Amino acid sequence: PKKEGRWNREDNLLVAMKDTRGQIIGIISVNDSKSGLIPTEETVRPLEIFANMISEIIQRHMLSQIISNSEEKYRELVNNVKIGIFRATPAGKLLEVNPSVVEMFGYIRAKEFLKVKTPYLYQNPDDRPKLMKELEENDLAKNKEFILKKKDGTSFWASLTSTAVRDSSGRIIYYDTVLEDISERKNLEEEVKRLLITDELTGVYNRRHFNQNLPQEIKTAERWRSALSLIMIDIDDFKEYNDKYLHLEGDEVLKQTAQVISQVIRKEMDWA
Repeated sequence: PKKEGRWNREDNLLVAMKDTRGQIIGIISVNDSKSGLIPTEETVRPLEIFANMISEIIQRHMLSQIISNSEEKYRELVNNVKIGIFRATPAGKLLEVNPSVVEMFGYIRAKEFLKVKTPYLYQNPDDRPKLMKELEENDLAKNKEFILKKKDGTSFWASLTSTAVRDSSGRIIYYDTVLEDISERKNLEEEVKRLLITDELTGVYNRRHFNQNLPQEIKTAERWRSALSLIMIDIDDFKEYNDKYLHLEGDEVLKQTAQVISQVIRKEMDWA
C-alpha cells in the first residue's frame, strides 16, 4: 500500500489455496476493502480458513474425476479384452462379467449369464471346492486348469487365475477371476502325445508305449492276483510279400491286420 493502514485502489490481497503436498492449486484475490483499511493477520485468518475449505473441495472433486476416469478406462479395458473376467461371491453368485466370458460360456446376454451359479460351470463338481480352499488359504490361485461347461452342455479347457478380496474383518466377500480358453493348446498337446505313442501307419499304440506300460500291467496283475497273457503276433511270409508287391501293398496288409485285431480286442490299450 502506498499509505500505511489505508487500502488503495490498486491494492490486492492474495490468499493461496494449497493441496496436501503444499502445491498451489488456486488463488483467492481480494481487490477491495469495505472498511477501507488494509486487513490485519486477524482479519485475514478467516479468509485463509475459507481458502483451505475451498482447496479441500477442489481436491475432492479432482480425486473424484481421477477415480471416474480410471474406472471408465478400467471398464473399457475389461469390456474389450479377449480374456474372460468375472467377479463372484463365495456362495457362487456372479456379480460382474465381461462380454468375453459371457461369449466363452455360450451365452448371448450378460443378464442371462449372471443368473448362473458358478458351481454349475465346472464339469467336475470337485474342482471348485478345491479352488475355494486354495483361495481361502493363500488369497491367490494362479493358472489352474479345469474343464468347464458351456450353456449347451459342451465343455472346454480353461486356465483360471483368481484372487480373494476380503473385508476389514478378514472375511472373503468376493473373488476376481481371469479366465482363458486353452482348448486349442490342450488339443495340440493331446495330438503331440498321440503322435508320440501311436504308430503313424496303423494308428495303434507303438512299441515304445507298450514297453512303458507293460511293467505297470504286470504290477496290477500281481496286486489283484489276476491272469496276465502276452501274445506275440507275426504275419506269415510278410517280408516276401512286401518285397514282391512293394511297400504300399505291404502297408495295406499291416493296416488291414490292425483293423481286424482291433475288432476283437477288448480295448485298444491292450495291444500295440
